[in-house]
Parts: sequence; C-alpha cells; structure tokens
Amino acid sequence: MEARAQNERTQTRRWLFVVGVILLLVVFGGLVIWMKWEVIRQSAITEKNTKTARSLLLAMKSFSSDYDGKFPGFDEEEASIDSLFLTSEVLMKVLVDEGYVDTPEALNWENPETGERLPWIYVAGRTETAFSKDVVLVAPGLESSGGRRIVGFLGGHVVKLADPEVEELLKNVRKLPGSAPNPVHHHP
Repeated sequence: MEARAQNERTQTRRWLFVVGVILLLVVFGGLVIWMKWEVIRQSAITEKNTKTARSLLLAMKSFSSDYDGKFPGFDEEEASIDSLFLTSEVLMKVLVDEGYVDTPEALNWENPETGERLPWIYVAGRTETAFSKDVVLVAPGLESSGGRRIVGFLGGHVVKLADPEVEELLKNVRKLPGSAPNPVHHHP
C-alpha cells in the first residue's frame, strides 16, 4: 500500500513538473512573440511616418506650384530665424484647408514606441527656387530604429538621420530664402 502511494506521489510530481515546463514554454513563447510583434509594429509605424513625410513634401510642392513657387508660410517680410521653425499644427493646416492633404492626421508624426502623435517640425520660408538640400520637414522625435529622425528635403527626398546630424542641419538653416547653400549636408 505504501509503495502504491509513493508511486502515485511520484507520478503526480512528474505531471506537475511536465505541466510546469509546458506553462513556462507557453509563457516564454508568448513573450518572444510579443517582443517580435512590438518590433514589427514599431517598424510599420516608422515606415508610415516616412511615407507621410513624402506625401507632405509632395503636397507642399503642389501648393508651391499654385502659389508662384512659394511654400506654405512664405513671407519675405517675416524671414527671421524665429519664424522659420514652426509646427505643422500652426502652419501646414493650409494644406488641409485648401485640399492638398486629405487627412489632418498626416500633419502629425507618430512616436513608434508610445503611439503619441506630435506635429511635424516645418521649416518655413522656402520657395521652389531654393537649394534642393534645404531641410523642410523634420520629425519631432526619434524613430525607435537606431535613434534616427526622419528628415524631408526641399528636393523631395526623405532620409533618416542620427539626431546630432539633424541638429547640425537645423542649426545651419538659412534665414532668408535664396541665400547661399547651407555649408553642411551630410546625408546619403
């Protein structure tokens, strides 16, 4: 009788051990899947942000075609450095109001990690005749992939640059449209 009870306890321990291992594998597998899903989700948001920047540049170019080559917010009288850095909430609303952008959500960058939506940084005071490597649009925060920011240039190309490179580009933004090209353009 005692041997039988000992055998049942041993079998119960084995089953508990097997169930415990299975639960650990399920939890660990779920954690791995969740981590992969999070990376995929963040990559998708980063790609959406990049496409949004391209769409906004195209909308701004269409706007400038209709307004004698002037981008939204161009004002020869207001060409101070303070008036150059504006948020899309303030300045690019004209793109939605005049039908160049269909959805107001496009005026916001989405943080891939938190989902928070922030307005793009728009560098005003540009014309179609300005230097094609002038910065026009900058993401207000870092993409989760390697600490880079999305930057859109007047010529229409969009790149992801390290934050120090972006800060250097913004530091060298020209105050007046049509002045000499910026001295620093380290992008692919």
